[in-house]
Amino acid sequence: MASAARSPTSPCALARRAQKQLLPLLLTSLYVSAGSAAGSVGTITNSPSTSTMHGVCTAGSPFGCILGSRLGQREVFTARNPEARSRTRFEQSHGPATPSRQRVSRTRGGSTVLSATTFPVEFFTLEMCPYAQRVWIVMEELQIPYTTTLVNARDKTAWYLKEINPRGKVPAIRDAATGAVVYESLIINEYLADRFDGAHALLPSEPAARATLRLWNEHLDTQLAPAHFTLLMNKNETQAVAKEEALRLALQRYEEGIVGPYLLGDAFTLADAAALPFFERLVFSLEHFKAARPLDDFPRTKAWFKHASARASFEATRRPKDKLVELYERFLSVDYKFGGLNKS
Repeated sequence: MASAARSPTSPCALARRAQKQLLPLLLTSLYVSAGSAAGSVGTITNSPSTSTMHGVCTAGSPFGCILGSRLGQREVFTARNPEARSRTRFEQSHGPATPSRQRVSRTRGGSTVLSATTFPVEFFTLEMCPYAQRVWIVMEELQIPYTTTLVNARDKTAWYLKEINPRGKVPAIRDAATGAVVYESLIINEYLADRFDGAHALLPSEPAARATLRLWNEHLDTQLAPAHFTLLMNKNETQAVAKEEALRLALQRYEEGIVGPYLLGDAFTLADAAALPFFERLVFSLEHFKAARPLDDFPRTKAWFKHASARASFEATRRPKDKLVELYERFLSVDYKFGGLNKS
């Protein structure tokens, strides 16, 4: 009987496996609901660090923000107070990034679509999801001029599924020069690094370093992010200790593995870019809603987060605290008892 209970095909094992598979879907649906509630849909022209993007979001593997939608009517937003911000290298050589540098190429379903004749990357995104910052941070790091299309996740779109992402998820990018369309945030970031980072600063060329970087990203997505989310969402006090321990173990991997000052050593890489949005939300949400300071017992991890979050690329993408409160209050209002998910 005991061996049957441990069998990978036993009812208990199948239930646990289903719960782990359902958690990403729940997290996905909540981010989509919260993101699309903002209702802001449009195309924003950006040069890195010169424009304001209000609550844009991306998603990534393995938790994607599913877009069951069409894009709503779009309009062009200009940068806020561009005269108060420093000119980027792109602006110094090409002039200011403004909507006038775009041209209308075609329309779909009543929505005007702008082609990136000057801006090499079109960025499809959703509001307030942490996966958003993964791509956003990398574009800021590499100083890639880009347009941002804010996606409304409440409506169905055929053209987005056909031309951008057949899975109906964000983020996605379209490279104007090559015509390549790429989706899934970690894959997008590797594409951007290979395409625009000739110095291999963000994505090392050495195979072992690349493998280490990808292992950090895998740990983040499969261990830290679920541990944080289930602890934050937990409403069963009998499960609190187990969920706190899961988060402790996920953080211990960082504490023991960080080379310093960044995850892989002296250079800021895609691993740091991927982790920063999640640590931002981890620290803020647990302190605000659980009166906990999750990094206090992990001094090396705390020092890494302080150092990495001081970078200009993160400061440019940092989420407003009032928006984070609004987002997590919406999450916490959900009373989910989804196939025992809250016990996983």
